[in-house]
Amino acid sequence: MKMLLIDSDEKNRINWQKWWEKCGFLCEIAPDFKSALLKIDSHSYDVILLFLHDQITEGLQITKMIRLEDTESGLFVIYDLSTFNQIIPFLETGADDCIHRDIDPKEFWARIKVINRRRFNLPNTSIQFGKLVLFPQEHQVTVEEEVLTLTKKEFDLLFYLIRNKNRVLTKEKIAEHLWGDHMEESANFEFIYAHVKNLRRKLAPFECDDYIKTIYGIGYKCHL
Repeated sequence: MKMLLIDSDEKNRINWQKWWEKCGFLCEIAPDFKSALLKIDSHSYDVILLFLHDQITEGLQITKMIRLEDTESGLFVIYDLSTFNQIIPFLETGADDCIHRDIDPKEFWARIKVINRRRFNLPNTSIQFGKLVLFPQEHQVTVEEEVLTLTKKEFDLLFYLIRNKNRVLTKEKIAEHLWGDHMEESANFEFIYAHVKNLRRKLAPFECDDYIKTIYGIGYKCHL
């Protein structure tokens, strides 16, 4: 999953970025509201974290602007004691949750999972697609009760395709979802071809490799 972390405090930003990357997020950072809006305009995110440092008016403005640009991302406002009495307008403006900055990271992660399940209609346990059963929380896939050995990127790609089943996803959209602005520009998208090839190879023994359709010149889609 992709996350955008908006925080003007460099030390705090780096610490949280390390934590979320350990949790499996592709975590991008924005040191100010202006750069955050530029990223949101160019990329899509599963989760957006907005850290407040007494910028109440500016924070409310960017919350409104984020919701105008992006209605799907889980939006979390992180506050400290100085802003506690002013968090209600953020919830009314479009934030999914407001969280104190001293929250235990594991509880924070649990809250994000709850919001994502609601936003993407993800079940608590599994998603079935043909013979495949995906367990999003565990990053695991089984076929006919046998566990597939997938890399993180292979799982993320398969999950992204299945979550958007029957929809054509361009190579650009897939690259953006998997790598964000950490990816190096590549005109031929060889890295996507390689991951799709590996996925099909691992699915082939179960006759599931044709679940991933190539839309020549455009991208891919999952279709039974």
